[in-house]
Amino acid sequence: MNRRLNHEPDTVLELNKPTPGMWWFPTNPEHRCIYRVPHRLRRVNPEAYTPQLLLIGPLHHSLKCQALNSREDITNTKLMGYLNMEEHKKIYLARFSERLGGKKTIDEFRRIIKEEEDIIRACYSESTAWIESPKFVDMILHDSVFIIEFLLRSKEYTLLEDQGSDIKKTWDPIFEQPCLQTTVDEDLILLENQLPYFILEKLFDPIVPILRPDQTLRKLIITYFRFQGNIRDDSRFKHFTDLFRCVRVETLRPKKPKNKFRYLAGLFRFVHLGTQGSSGELEKSRPQEHKALPMEKTHGSGEPTKSKFRYIADLFRCVPMETQGSKRQTEKSRSLERLKTHRMGERSHGHGSKKPKDPPIIKHMYNAAKLYSAGVKFKAVTDEFSIDVRFENGCLKIPCLWVPDDAEITLRNIMALEQCHYPFKAYVCNFVSFLDFLIDTDKDVDLLMENGILNNWGEKSSVAVAEMVNTLFSGVVESRSYYAGIASRVNAYYENPVNRTRTILGRQYFGNLWRGTATVAAGLLLLMTFVQTVASIIQRDSHLLPPLSSPMAFLKLPLLREPLGSEDKIEIMDRMLDLELGTIQKLNKQAPGMWLFPKNQEHYCCIYRVPNSIRRVNPEAYTPQLLILGPLHHSSKSQALKSLGDITDTKSMGYLNMEEHKKIYLAEFARRVEGEKTIDGFRRIVEEDEEMIRASYSESTAWIESAIFVDMILHDSVFVLEFILRSSYEGWEKTGDPLMDEPCLENTVKEDLILLENQLPYFILEKLFDPIVPTLIPNQTFRELVITHFDFQGKIRDNSKFRHFTDLVRLVRVETLPRLARGKCNPIEHMYNADKLDSGGVNFEAVNEEFSLYVRFENGCLKMPCLRVDDEVEMKLRNVMAFEQCHYPFNAHVCNYVIFLDYLIDTHKDVDLLVEKGIIKNWIGQHGLVAEMVNKLGLGILEVGSYYSDIAVEVNTHYSNPVNRSRAVLKRVYFGNMWTGTATVAATLLLLMTLTQTVASIIQVLQK
Repeated sequence: MNRRLNHEPDTVLELNKPTPGMWWFPTNPEHRCIYRVPHRLRRVNPEAYTPQLLLIGPLHHSLKCQALNSREDITNTKLMGYLNMEEHKKIYLARFSERLGGKKTIDEFRRIIKEEEDIIRACYSESTAWIESPKFVDMILHDSVFIIEFLLRSKEYTLLEDQGSDIKKTWDPIFEQPCLQTTVDEDLILLENQLPYFILEKLFDPIVPILRPDQTLRKLIITYFRFQGNIRDDSRFKHFTDLFRCVRVETLRPKKPKNKFRYLAGLFRFVHLGTQGSSGELEKSRPQEHKALPMEKTHGSGEPTKSKFRYIADLFRCVPMETQGSKRQTEKSRSLERLKTHRMGERSHGHGSKKPKDPPIIKHMYNAAKLYSAGVKFKAVTDEFSIDVRFENGCLKIPCLWVPDDAEITLRNIMALEQCHYPFKAYVCNFVSFLDFLIDTDKDVDLLMENGILNNWGEKSSVAVAEMVNTLFSGVVESRSYYAGIASRVNAYYENPVNRTRTILGRQYFGNLWRGTATVAAGLLLLMTFVQTVASIIQRDSHLLPPLSSPMAFLKLPLLREPLGSEDKIEIMDRMLDLELGTIQKLNKQAPGMWLFPKNQEHYCCIYRVPNSIRRVNPEAYTPQLLILGPLHHSSKSQALKSLGDITDTKSMGYLNMEEHKKIYLAEFARRVEGEKTIDGFRRIVEEDEEMIRASYSESTAWIESAIFVDMILHDSVFVLEFILRSSYEGWEKTGDPLMDEPCLENTVKEDLILLENQLPYFILEKLFDPIVPTLIPNQTFRELVITHFDFQGKIRDNSKFRHFTDLVRLVRVETLPRLARGKCNPIEHMYNADKLDSGGVNFEAVNEEFSLYVRFENGCLKMPCLRVDDEVEMKLRNVMAFEQCHYPFNAHVCNYVIFLDYLIDTHKDVDLLVEKGIIKNWIGQHGLVAEMVNKLGLGILEVGSYYSDIAVEVNTHYSNPVNRSRAVLKRVYFGNMWTGTATVAATLLLLMTLTQTVASIIQVLQK
């Protein structure tokens, strides 16, 4: 399976040679549990996934060779550490052999590993065929023995410390230098640095009780990682990273009820049912959703493993059933219900069933500071390792999260495991996502630390903690969220005006002793002045009371004059009264990147290289991360081959793996259409339209020979269709296809399909697959399949045409504009930012229309569509804008919209305002990051004319009107919140009543 990937005709490259980093497709994918961290996750923080000292298993085995090549370079401390640890493994093997009294046991270990070699290799997501069998067995042996010896020594050194012995007298530097032991601890957690637990169990389960009476391997491991009491005896884990996940996920299971009468009720019901039928009938009587909780052991059938405690479990499960009809549901039953719903959503889709279109994820949640301002209370739950969040009676109960220096490493590796192995049970990812919504800035961190929810052990600043939480979720794909229901209830509580008003009253008027006293005094003053005023009016009208003889007269003079001369109250009103707010070579030689000047009059060109003036701002946004399509990045495959075997270059390895994947998809698609005849027909069609396909690209493709070009288009086209078919119809079961088994890889491919430089002309896809798709999916066309894949159903008219997928992404946005508006316009010369416009009386209103660009300004209100700012929005907008700059320079409506946003947003204050109004949905964390992203989007963009120029003129005119600004200032200063509003009303009433009293007194004196 040779492929010519270089433009030089004499270069033939083979990709089927065993090499580190290449994917493989085992016959038993159910064993796969140790993965290479996907590039989209690794690129955020590569160090969090890379061993610092200890290399375990085959995924980093090639680093040992690199370390040997640098053994003379003492400045490369990491590689020197790898070499030292390899020598240390040999010493540990010898010492462990001495523990067992000879070499026979080591030979027995070697024999066991050899017997289980195939299963061990199947546990890794990448092919280990490049490691010969003897070396592989030797590697697993040394790594396994090192781990067990390390755990045993740790226990021994702990005893020495307790006895007061001097550890430095020993010979082992790992335990003499605690920093080295901590580094080994961290390396043992890394996902890429794991050994399958089953082989450790098989090797050492018979040995550990001999060396440590009353100890098992499992107990030794759990004790070392301090997980005693945090994991059930029957829980299973696949390796150490999975163990760290397991202790957290198990906290989601509802705890046993404490009420003894519930046990008796459950027992009575259990006995009653037992007398009526067999255990099979009892099994049927239980609700289906109770049969498999997240942490129960299940086999391939999905049914729980039977155990001797089965009926006791039935007893406990019977208890909640008696209270289902009660009006008030306890939080435990709600927790169980969330867990049932989450699991039932997974089990309801079998193999071959279509994935749900709208999975229950958190689409929006207010941050901690906002929730606190609406009366949500925060309470820390001191349950170590817990991720169980509850919301009861306006109180959000969140487990304490310790933030030591290694917290990010632990969480990132657990999340990477969930993304690869538990994509639909990613409970730790869900928890981090929930935290990410709560934490936007350092103010949110300070609030959570004040309430004991965050405990900063690493002495990081609040800004650093916020940045860490906000970046933890970058690149993560969330298919569903365990906390979606809680987020919905929290948002509903915040949006309830009664809760917000009650909170404002409590905090504005009784926030502290000073404010409370002032509120009471002002109330009494207002009440007494009112009584005086009424008495004065009655006295003047009826002459029933003498002028100075009543008790009211005693209070009249001081209370009438004090408000007029009080500087304190004037200060409250005046504190916000500020109204101003190369070398020349042969150019005739065909090479990648040279412009194309087509001779034919028909202009097919629609796929462009992004201009450097735009690309240089953020090159990653235009570069494929995993999948290369078409000729513009074809030369990157040759460059990737130069890094063949370099496992640190994950992007290049991804390119090579995808080239092999295209061949597999081509073979699988040939099976779908029953034979090679259809593929040959595709090849013939591509050959016939080769000239038009080449003319679709802005650069010359003459450097790619005709046969290679046709083969490239064929493989890429079939890959696109096969990928869309699989992503639409594959079930939840493991298939052996990494793209379908790991949603983070699937999402990366979807992102690469949108990139401007990574496109295939849509006409060739339509010509190839329009006759085929209806035979594979009845009553569906290729166009409908594509639109459904990108979730654009109902967003585009049936007669709309697009040239490729980037054009499709643009089209769904442009079609939200009125047709009459799509003409030549003037550019925006100037517009005030959102914060200034707000101070000038411009109101902002969010319009909940997805993908819309339609902005209106009516009656002083700027109505704008919601913009969700997530990890993908910059990539999508940049590629659509680059396409408009090259292909639609005079109809660049997406560019116009982004520049309009750029005028509105200068700083985080503008983002704060737009987020508060619901115009921006911030999914990336700090508002300053949103402002920075928007400000950079317009760099390098040339705006010939803007659809929004007239709106900008209207907005500026409204702001420049002094009447509007004065009205806005009055409203902001005197009625900015309930405190100032009430103070304004109270002062006005006092002034009116004092005026009334004064006039009444004057009239009374004159009459007398």
